[in-house]
Amino acid sequence: MNLPALRTSVGEMAAALERVAGKAATALHDWTPDPAILRLVKTWPGNVASARAGTLGLKADTDYESIVREYIRENPGAVKFPVA
Repeated sequence: MNLPALRTSVGEMAAALERVAGKAATALHDWTPDPAILRLVKTWPGNVASARAGTLGLKADTDYESIVREYIRENPGAVKFPVA
């Protein structure tokens, strides 16, 4: 059984982080492609069915910003930037 998952891009993830933690957080990103990581990520499926999980009531997160905010709530000591 595959668990439901949010489909998002790295750009969308970075935009959500910037909305929550500001440009100082996203300024730390290194956008230089890493060939080893690209080889790995290219093997991941892009669309996974999770119908069985849905029938059990499991749901994917609605957006990446809510994932960032949940992480901050659960790990306040890990936060290094002011949160919006």
